[in-house]
Amino acid sequence: MNGDIRVAFDIMKSSFIALFNLVKYGQTSAGSEETKEALQSDDQIKVTLGLVVKVFNDKYGSKLRETMRRLPRQSLIVLDAIIGIYAGFPSGNEDKRVGYVEL
Repeated sequence: MNGDIRVAFDIMKSSFIALFNLVKYGQTSAGSEETKEALQSDDQIKVTLGLVVKVFNDKYGSKLRETMRRLPRQSLIVLDAIIGIYAGFPSGNEDKRVGYVEL
């Protein structure tokens, strides 16, 4: 992410914390597939790619999907109407203002 090594170390640290919580408390923010991978064989505990990806998505991933799923239907209809109005503007038009009347 933008060449920032601090972000990489933060992801590594968070992955180790997630693995520690998995082993010590039997809980993790990762899904069951990542859990199986991390504790799979030969009594070895590993930070797997699946666990790192899950930690990355939890920390930096978009919450838009979850937020949209929680919105009431009326709010989704209003958002759809706003998107429809914006889609009607000519491309390159920087002054895209939607007033109450248009909505």
